[in-house]
Formats: sequence, C-alpha cells, structure tokens
Amino acid sequence: MNDIKIFENDNLNVKQAVSARELYSNLTDGDMSHYARWVKQNIIDNDFADENVDYILFATMAKTTNGSDLQTLGG
Repeated sequence: MNDIKIFENDNLNVKQAVSARELYSNLTDGDMSHYARWVKQNIIDNDFADENVDYILFATMAKTTNGSDLQTLGG
C-alpha cells in the first residue's frame, strides 16, 4: 500500500484532507472498477456525512487519450 497524500488548505477551511479517489485506489490495490458506486454509497448518500463539512466535491480537468479536456467530479 502506498502512502496517501494528506492535503492542507486554509483557503478552503480544510485542515487535513485526502483524495477519495486515492484512498479507494489504495483500499482496492488499484482496482477502480467500482469507485463511482463506492463514492455514492459511502460518501454522497451517507446520512452521516455532510457535504462541505465532512467532504467537498470539486471539478477537476483531465485529458482524454485523444487530447480533449474531460471534466470530472472528485479528487
């Protein structure tokens, strides 16, 4: 298992945070095939997790294999 990067960002009022994508990847030895379902069940639809308190959704830009921009949610 790789070390998971811990981010600190006072601009977002975040003391410490990790990427859910990186966390899931480490939990599953890199198998991301069920990541979207895991995020929905365990973070977004979790009655005990509040958006902007326990987690923050944000858009990121990634390049597709043909070079065009692809916008995704998460981190």
